[in-house]
Amino acid sequence: MIRVGAPEDRDELGALEVELFGTGAWSPDDLLGVTGPQRWVRVTTDQAGRLAGYVVTAVAGDVVDLLRIGVRTDHQGRGLGGILLAAALDAAAELPEADRMMLEVSEANTAATALYLGHGFAVIDRRRRYYPDGTDALIMERPLRA
Repeated sequence: MIRVGAPEDRDELGALEVELFGTGAWSPDDLLGVTGPQRWVRVTTDQAGRLAGYVVTAVAGDVVDLLRIGVRTDHQGRGLGGILLAAALDAAAELPEADRMMLEVSEANTAATALYLGHGFAVIDRRRRYYPDGTDALIMERPLRA
């Protein structure tokens, strides 16, 4: 089940963000931000009711930016990232002003890159030494409609 992220998810969302991104983690307030037509936060829980993953997007003109996607480490490899990504793509495709989704991903994150390529994204550019560890960011894009 995927649902809208809510203030009551704040602590668990923050803990998961730190687990996944360490010192590069965003604050829970940054993740939840201002939800509404410009910002979209969705979370999913596991059978025990714990936060299992989340996806955050924002709209900027005709582009929907995929800002963050994360899956609890003990739930990775089960397809949850793909389910969250598909939900974000479906929601973005319903926006009449949006015609594409874009994202940045570390070239070192081969699992995420494979996920995005498998969902129709293509690498359109590269930002050299973008991340603190010196790795490049791949800029990826996908049309929302055929």
